Amino acid sequence: SGNVGIGDTGGAVGGRTLALQDSDAGAMVQLWRQDTSLDGLLGSFTFGNRNYEDEVVAIRAYAHATATNAAEYGGYLSFYTEPPSGVFAERMRILYDGKVGIGTTAPTRAPLHINGGSVTELHMTNTNSAHGTNDGFMIQYDTSKDVGFINMESGGDMYWGVDNNLSMTLLTGG
Repeated sequence: SGNVGIGDTGGAVGGRTLALQDSDAGAMVQLWRQDTSLDGLLGSFTFGNRNYEDEVVAIRAYAHATATNAAEYGGYLSFYTEPPSGVFAERMRILYDGKVGIGTTAPTRAPLHINGGSVTELHMTNTNSAHGTNDGFMIQYDTSKDVGFINMESGGDMYWGVDNNLSMTLLTGG
């Protein structure tokens, strides 16, 4: 059976404001919109502090805006954040077809589309490298210069392969 506690300071819900438990199939929260509209906000989880900002982080679910009938009905998730002294805005979207957009509300490249403005970069590190700006591996596109960079920022050789076979090696010294 399920247990729900609201405003509990201990006991059955472990000090949480709201806890749901289901021992059979897993706890579930469902949010429904009760109208015939085929687009718009379906539900939202919002996080904030009433003393400072009502919204600093939110996850919102929307119906797909181009649906014209129930057979075309779908949805997407939007993730919002607000940086210190910044603007609360959508930062990432997952579309109904699985495309993920970071910095864009209309990702067209599957599965991941990143738009970072005039300089967009993808920075990768692992557990063996440090995690600073000069560590790891970076792919960058600079629109002001119309150039792309691939950089092994922490040093080391770079390898290219085709069909799981090494095709080319670029040594650290060139």
